[in-house]
Formats: sequence, structure tokens, C-alpha cells
Amino acid sequence: MIPAVASTPGNFGSFFRTSVQLFNPWAVPVNGRFVYHPAGVSGSPADPILTFTLGVGQTASYPDIVGTMGATGLGSIDVVAGLTK
Repeated sequence: MIPAVASTPGNFGSFFRTSVQLFNPWAVPVNGRFVYHPAGVSGSPADPILTFTLGVGQTASYPDIVGTMGATGLGSIDVVAGLTK
């Protein structure tokens, strides 16, 4: 879980973004998903989801994870991942 994420404007022209970088150190691919939950709202099946697959030794970068998911604002993200057999 990432307890605090943002993609929102700040004061004086600033903009807050949460970046995420994943690395797969395992000898098999890793599959997973991010689930964004907006602050102050109960989780629901309609919450934005972003799936990912990382090959062996692969790195993935998301400079604005909330924006990449098509959302804005403040919230949290569940990270669910597992090894591919």
C-alpha cells in the first residue's frame, strides 16, 4: 500500500505528483495492479485500476501514478503483485 498519493495543483503554479518505480529482482515475471482510492471515499469496484507486468530484471517508472490511472486528487493506492509461475 502507498498510504498517500497525489496528482493535484498546489499554490503559486506548483503541481504535486506521486512518482512510482518498480523493479523485478526475481527470475520469473511479476504481474500486478495498482488500485487508487480517492481520499474520503469508501473503496468501490469503480476505483481506477492499472495493471502491470514486469519481466525478469525489468524496471517500470510512472512519473505521475495517479494521473496515469486517469485520476486526480489525493488518495491512497493498493499495490497487489505476484510471481508468474
